[in-house]
Amino acid sequence: MVAWQPGMTLEMAEKAIILHAYDVCFKNQTHTATMLGISVRNLHDKLKKYEEDASANKAREEQRAKQVEEESRKARFGASGRPQLQSDSEFPKELPLPVRKSEEVQKVLPAQRSASNQKRIG
Repeated sequence: MVAWQPGMTLEMAEKAIILHAYDVCFKNQTHTATMLGISVRNLHDKLKKYEEDASANKAREEQRAKQVEEESRKARFGASGRPQLQSDSEFPKELPLPVRKSEEVQKVLPAQRSASNQKRIG
């Protein structure tokens, strides 16, 4: 059953009644139109309008979701598309790198030899 509620316009109430009757009649437009006392053409036009409105609302919602996503991306990454640092203090200026002597490296990495001339590489 469809009931009027405060804040509901006549158009909204009409839409609710028509869609409820359409569901009750198992989506049969002829039976729904007869039950409501309107022409089948009028019912068809109203259902088509409701469908177009729903499609337009869905398109607007999708567009808004894209805008929100884009705004969020710009807030996170800026116009450049790269992450933006909040301040210079987030990362140290220079990262300390471990320094190894060449002898230590030679112990870790075995000597490589060329197959053709058996000369030491590296």
